[in-house]
Amino acid sequence: MNKKKSNPSSPRGLALNLLPSLPEHFAEHVLDYEIELDLDCNINTILKLMELYKSAIEYYESVSDPKYIHYQERLHNLLARKDVITLLNAGSPTSVSKLTPSEIIKKMQDQVALRQRHRAHQVNMFMTKHLTESRDAESAMKKHNSENNLVSVKVIENLRHQEDENLELKIEARRRRSGTPIESFNRTLSNNSFTRISKIDKYKEDLENVIEKCVEDKNNMIKDVKKKYKEEIKQVRQIGGDGQIINDMIAQMKKNLKSEISEIEKKIREKKNQMVEELKSGYN
Repeated sequence: MNKKKSNPSSPRGLALNLLPSLPEHFAEHVLDYEIELDLDCNINTILKLMELYKSAIEYYESVSDPKYIHYQERLHNLLARKDVITLLNAGSPTSVSKLTPSEIIKKMQDQVALRQRHRAHQVNMFMTKHLTESRDAESAMKKHNSENNLVSVKVIENLRHQEDENLELKIEARRRRSGTPIESFNRTLSNNSFTRISKIDKYKEDLENVIEKCVEDKNNMIKDVKKKYKEEIKQVRQIGGDGQIINDMIAQMKKNLKSEISEIEKKIREKKNQMVEELKSGYN
């Protein structure tokens, strides 16, 4: 289903342009820098990755998407790494001026909050003007819609009443045919409803377990393959020789690593889909 795109010249479209957005090729850049950091931890990669995480936190918070919590955790995990802390504090003249991971996160959160307040003010000022112009037209539309809604509500209520009566008649007729007393029949309905609810809860629990296992398998496999390439790149660097040849070899190894990670993600995704289908068939 195609999503409706906001008209860029409409008030909503213009207001959305004032909100933060994710950088172009965001996911690809995050993956590249995370791989680079695992293979060769350096200050430039750290700062670029921090900026990407900060952009994601700011964007997802602005659209009320809980994904911002995920990127907050990734930022915190990044800043908790000993090698990252060492590099971030390497240029500090004294131990007093060194920042802890919590202090760095606090500073970044303050910056994000300041930018969000500024953008919110811009959006409010912009929307106030257009809302004032359209208020009279909206009032007239509300009155018209209210009248239509009243008619619709009455029609729906009548239909629901008829459906309830028909359902009661069907249940009563089925009870009479089976000779089941009304109290026993109601108790059976209640037990069946409870069984259905319990079955749904069990399905949700099993589904969560499947997804959790797939995520854990993927993370472990990616961790292992990163470790393998990190050791191989380290060995290549120790060989020495022509700098350009070594750099080309390492660049190719990084491409191979990225390709292997993509293949792992694809296999786990297919495995998850298969497990979910098998789970569904077991509940049908």
